[in-house]
Amino acid sequence: MNRKNLFLILLAAWFLMISSYVAYKEYLLNFGTEIMLRTVPVDPRDLFRGDYVILNYEISEISENQKIINEYGGYVDEENLYNRQTVYVTLIKDGDYYIGGDIYTERPPKGLFIKGLIDKYPRPAIIYGIENFFVPEDEGKEIEHARNINRVSAKIAVNAYGHASIKELYIDGKKVVFKHKNEEIY
Repeated sequence: MNRKNLFLILLAAWFLMISSYVAYKEYLLNFGTEIMLRTVPVDPRDLFRGDYVILNYEISEISENQKIINEYGGYVDEENLYNRQTVYVTLIKDGDYYIGGDIYTERPPKGLFIKGLIDKYPRPAIIYGIENFFVPEDEGKEIEHARNINRVSAKIAVNAYGHASIKELYIDGKKVVFKHKNEEIY
């Protein structure tokens, strides 16, 4: 095999990987179950990716009321979870929003759930991969201000495996629409 063919194969492989990731995210956003989550106060400029808003969710906190259930169906204490451990949090409808139910160390047998990782430092919490929302340049200040006084919520798409992606943000129940160079960006 010559160098040109090897280069073309590698290029095709990279293209396939990137296309697969984009297609997966689009599929999740279009066909995942939509849920609304409340955010809580938690800045924001990434030199490489631009402006973003840091979001923290009520379901990220581990409450005393939540049971942690291991793969054998038994209960474990929060101290027995290790850092970066995969967990699944069941989602319970509470009015227009969802709240966190029991926490499983393996996929729950039924129901709606979201997959996350335990982050034990500085205090135990769960990270879902939906904590950053990128916005057009200089258009995140209103969201940050509203977030800091508990007025922001997020519409999240969740698939059957618990993977989640942010669809939309809301301030006081109104969808956030960005205006950038006279174009609407969602």
